[in-house]
Amino acid sequence: MSVEYWSEGVRSGVFFVFCIFIISMVLENKNAKGNLKKYIIFGIITFVASVLSKFAFEEIKNLIITYEAARGGSETWFGNILMSLANFIQLMVPGVAVLTAAFFIYKERWEEKVFVTLLVVLIEMIVLHVFCEITGRLFSPGITEKVYDYPPESARVLIEIFWMGISTVILRVFIKNILLETLDKIKEELGKFLKLPVASYIVFLLVISVIKLLGLNFRSVNSSNVFVTGVVIVGLVALYIFMYIALFDAVRISAESAKVQADLVIASDIQHSALPSVFPAFPDRHEFDVYADMRPAREVGGDFYDFFLIDKDHLALVIADVSGKGVPAALFMMAGKTTIRNQAIMGEKPGQVLANSNEQLLEGNEKGLFITAFFGILDLNTGEMEFSNAGHNAPYICRDDKTVEMLKMRHGFVLGAMEGIQYRTESTVLRPGEKILLYTDGVTEAVNTGLELYGEGRLETELRQIQGRGIQDIVASVSSSIDAFALGAMQADDITMLVVEYKGAAT
Repeated sequence: MSVEYWSEGVRSGVFFVFCIFIISMVLENKNAKGNLKKYIIFGIITFVASVLSKFAFEEIKNLIITYEAARGGSETWFGNILMSLANFIQLMVPGVAVLTAAFFIYKERWEEKVFVTLLVVLIEMIVLHVFCEITGRLFSPGITEKVYDYPPESARVLIEIFWMGISTVILRVFIKNILLETLDKIKEELGKFLKLPVASYIVFLLVISVIKLLGLNFRSVNSSNVFVTGVVIVGLVALYIFMYIALFDAVRISAESAKVQADLVIASDIQHSALPSVFPAFPDRHEFDVYADMRPAREVGGDFYDFFLIDKDHLALVIADVSGKGVPAALFMMAGKTTIRNQAIMGEKPGQVLANSNEQLLEGNEKGLFITAFFGILDLNTGEMEFSNAGHNAPYICRDDKTVEMLKMRHGFVLGAMEGIQYRTESTVLRPGEKILLYTDGVTEAVNTGLELYGEGRLETELRQIQGRGIQDIVASVSSSIDAFALGAMQADDITMLVVEYKGAAT
């Protein structure tokens, strides 16, 4: 064999060494230690395979020339296809060797090895066929048949080492700042993104194969030839750059979205754990029964409810709606719920409880959120309920005479929006067997596909129809009525209800 075959093996060996070195920077270095024997084995395999592929290519080329000469000396489609295929296989040999070595040397998941290896091999192939070719033209010893000759083989090897060294330094920054972060974000779903590096690598080799067949290269003395070569390769590389930038941006956005989603799930769990959800809530008390339910429009809702005994004779009831949605609203909801409860257990009247809560919620409310709230205290001996309202929907009372009435009250200002607000304490009386429904505006402002509101009228009608049912059935029936009305329209707001039945003083 001539020196040309052996130099092909040497240059492929240089390609192999630099690719493996770059891959080692991406994949865990500790897995690469102690693999010198494998490096040498695969380096030798790469060398031999490159020499044999070069030899095979020359043989195929001679056969095609002989075949076309027998047909009159003109080029044929069949010959062009075979020549392109032979070029493609020869170009692919070093990359296949690098990919095979990566599978044996490193211990990461196969998807990660394929993605990293093909990306590195593609970049180094671009370096070989653009920068090394142009530099080879600059150091060409002469011109033969309108093409700049290649420099001596030793010079070609040095040129290849120089540009691959430069690319390694540049890739070090790219790997440190972008690639490692991207791989970490999509590690579990990397298989979905493998199509891009696989397709990019194969298409680039096909394009180079066809370019060689057409005689296009950077060493031509014909400026048009060089221009077309540059447009094709640079255009393809630019396309790859935009594609990978889009991929990394999509991964970043997807990772940020996943993180936000995870935060929402955590916030949702915290929120639900903070709301009373075990019923019956007071199985040992026979003076009353209570049931509540919240159906958030998103993972995290802004509504909240609460009920608790201030002492053995007084039951506190709270239902509220925080402005906004998402995590900020959930955090403000937690603050509001805790504040109202802490103020209530101090024994103040409902109006004073809301006034004190308003002042506390103003502190640190940088996002300007506010809360509408209804707070009541039910005397379990007499059925009298004192209450105060901070801009919230008026409750409904299901009377023992089968009538339904909206509780008449003064609507105070919302909590957390303005200091110095005073709230009025009012009262009503529940007779044994009567129920009171507290709810948020997600009930009356539910919409259907025609953008029609559910409204207070439908709620009153539904409550009249289900008079006499248990408190849990009341909540379930109103929820079903809203769903039937919505006709599949997306839920726009949280739907929260709390029902209390007063059964009379304990005997």
